[in-house]
Amino acid sequence: MDFDEYRKFKGLYESMRKGEMTEVIDQYKMMSEEASSSMTVCEDTVLHMAINMGHERIASEILKHHIKDPRTLIRTNVFGDTILHEAASTNMTKLVKELLEKEPRLLSMPNKYDEMPLFKAAQFGHPEMFKLLAGEVENEGPEKAKHLSRSDKTTILHMTILAEFFDLAFMIAKKYPGLVAAEDGKRKIALQLLSNNPSAFKSGSSYGLLKSFINYCNAIFPSL
Repeated sequence: MDFDEYRKFKGLYESMRKGEMTEVIDQYKMMSEEASSSMTVCEDTVLHMAINMGHERIASEILKHHIKDPRTLIRTNVFGDTILHEAASTNMTKLVKELLEKEPRLLSMPNKYDEMPLFKAAQFGHPEMFKLLAGEVENEGPEKAKHLSRSDKTTILHMTILAEFFDLAFMIAKKYPGLVAAEDGKRKIALQLLSNNPSAFKSGSSYGLLKSFINYCNAIFPSL
């Protein structure tokens, strides 16, 4: 990125940080496609940036009217994250619907850790986002399984237990009962991870939920 492009990027970044939509779009229009396709040290696109900074309206406006090259939609950053991975870690369900309408392939693109967007939604504990993406994944048929775990065998159920999103964990256990007995790379099932976290039971507000979750898991797999 030469000095002139850097100056434009700096203006765009400051405007993005402040949530100034008109200024962001004006600056973006002035940047070359090469410079605007990889804008940070993490190789984020302008859409990655808008999502990371929490500006759903700016991301939506750029997506609808200002994408210079359709390949921008499937570009990944240094972590292999697409813009759908970024959005899946938020509550931006409206934007995710727009992204999938524009580029359905995003749903099944893994990052460098072999995590699909559905996995990111579980990891960050957003039930509405999870339900939206899970609904899309249902259309994948036999390919659905690749959305439920990553290469180290950690499943979305393991992840929600580790992150202490117990309401979402219970939802996942009921939707995908086969994951209750699934082992991770260390041959641990989700209930074992839960038993190794005594602090989870100290909260009175989550005790009833955890009890229901454990009873449910034991009911469908009595041998656990």
